[in-house]
Amino acid sequence: MNTKPVFIGVDPAFRAGGFWACILDMSDKTAAFKCFSDVLEFHDWLRSGNSPLSCFVCVENSNMQNKTFDMSGKAAEVARKSRNAGCNMAVSELAYQSAVRRFGKDRAYQVSPKDKGAKYTAAQMGAVLRSDGVTVITKGDNQDCRDAYKIACIARRMALINGKFK
Repeated sequence: MNTKPVFIGVDPAFRAGGFWACILDMSDKTAAFKCFSDVLEFHDWLRSGNSPLSCFVCVENSNMQNKTFDMSGKAAEVARKSRNAGCNMAVSELAYQSAVRRFGKDRAYQVSPKDKGAKYTAAQMGAVLRSDGVTVITKGDNQDCRDAYKIACIARRMALINGKFK
């Protein structure tokens, strides 16, 4: 049983800038952030020699809530927001299914946006990293990176709860 596993937190989105993941390696207590242009690049990376051979993955899956959060505005604006939410739900579900196919359901988890909890501010993120004793080895100073780190920590907690490591 591996006592120092790797955890990947994924905050998927369907947008021009792509989406972020955090690779949290507990063997050396480092966090690396990686941007993926789309879910296909993420899928390919999981199967490449550049991803961890063995790890736990948690994906924020907005499809679990099946909800368009902001219904304000004129009809055309609400329709656009709803389409965007639907795209994000699809990308989230595909990212999760890709992780399940690569690592299996016992190593791939999902969390809803609601269950992920409140977002970290930059100051909170710094405090959490110091508390966890984790060093960031690649720059990741945007909200998506902070969310990805939080999701990687959720993967760690889920693996602990399920008795996957000591």
